[in-house]
Amino acid sequence: MPHRARVEEALYGRLDPSLNQQRTGLEARLRSQGLAPGSEAWTNAMRAQSQTENDARLAVTTQGLQ
Repeated sequence: MPHRARVEEALYGRLDPSLNQQRTGLEARLRSQGLAPGSEAWTNAMRAQSQTENDARLAVTTQGLQ
């Protein structure tokens, strides 16, 4: 496995559990606020979470290139 791939794999191994925990926490908070999946507020919050996750993964890819 190339060095870059090993670095990315290690970084994702640390990142993914955190992102999963954040997403699960967000879903729980939205439900506790009475929001339902598919509602506009739910969709907007999940879209923002997805953008955060994408940014974090892009940072891992960038770091793997260095």
